[in-house]
Amino acid sequence: MFNREHRLLAAVLIDNIGNGLHSLVVGKILFDATGSVWAFGLAIVFEYVLGIFLGVIAGPMVDRGSPQKIAATVDYLRGFLLIVASCYGGSTMLWLVVLVINAGKPFARSASFALIPQVVHPDRLTQYYSRSAAIFQIGQLLGVAAAGPILAYCGTAFALAADGATYVVSAVLVSTLRTSLNHHQPPSNRHATPLLTASTMLTSLRQDWTDLILAMKGDRALAYNLVLAAGDFLAITYFNLMLAPLVALRFHGDATWLTILDGAFALAAIAGAFLTKYLSKSDHAAASALLVQALALVLLGQSASGPMTVAATALFALANVHSLSLFMSSLQHRANSTKIANMKGRIAGMRHLILAILTTLTVPVLAWIYPQNLSAAFWFAPAAITVFAVTTILAKHTLTTDETIVLAK
Repeated sequence: MFNREHRLLAAVLIDNIGNGLHSLVVGKILFDATGSVWAFGLAIVFEYVLGIFLGVIAGPMVDRGSPQKIAATVDYLRGFLLIVASCYGGSTMLWLVVLVINAGKPFARSASFALIPQVVHPDRLTQYYSRSAAIFQIGQLLGVAAAGPILAYCGTAFALAADGATYVVSAVLVSTLRTSLNHHQPPSNRHATPLLTASTMLTSLRQDWTDLILAMKGDRALAYNLVLAAGDFLAITYFNLMLAPLVALRFHGDATWLTILDGAFALAAIAGAFLTKYLSKSDHAAASALLVQALALVLLGQSASGPMTVAATALFALANVHSLSLFMSSLQHRANSTKIANMKGRIAGMRHLILAILTTLTVPVLAWIYPQNLSAAFWFAPAAITVFAVTTILAKHTLTTDETIVLAK
């Protein structure tokens, strides 16, 4: 039966097919137009910078409005803009589209986090996040796989239009969702002072974020969860950063190994969706999954054989999906508390801000280490992840029983 949860997962699948298409198609068009990889790199920088600044506005807007409408509007907007760009070519038009699309991502992230508990039953959040992670991988694989043939046989204009069409279909699925499931969520702040009134905007933003910070001070489990939920995403960043140098040194730059390792990661992540339900029943399940990721990265750094490298990659992906599902569902449960249930947009924005800060602090260190000593880099990353695992265990023993009831096991 195609229920509301399945419809939301279908939207995630189609959206990520579009993301897979988008990364290759837009990258190729910008490279063809400029002859430089810096063009696509600059687009990534735009996304990062805009994500930080617009996230300050996105969270409160989601909390004051409808997460469903905001999520659908973002997808409609980027879909139609890509279709327009396919009809009116030119790098300037595409740059404008890329800028607008990246500006919408903070709103999409906050809206998605606030929308999920309105669609998915609380008892199914962990399973939903594990399935969503698997579908994310499937969508990306399908999008990347489709990009080459579409570009080769249909051209860039058709590829842009196809990319845009995926986002429009995703928007239709999101906009037609029934979201009456979560009966515990209090009314939103939509009747509060309008956020975008010029004279009150800064005051409203300051008050909104002050409320969240005060909530974090009064709810230690929320504060822990926001920080700890960044560990899985940091681990992925570390893995992606070191993958290309690993292939260059160990497999003499053979691009086939990039495909093999990417495939192993995706297949293991998909398999992880079916195992999370069983593995999450053990004590310290999230901390154990983080430690397994650290171990997998150590094995990647020390292994000299192809099969062992593939096995370590698969182990890393399996554990990553497991811990990610546990931490995100735990954060959703904590965010569903009566006192902060109308702050979900800001909670999502705060999580991304914490992740951005931790990434900014640690990734440059890792990037500095790996050209000099790849093995040392594969020790630095596990050490950082182990800190998250140990903190998770300590948090469970530091907080009260009531506070840890939904903190990761």
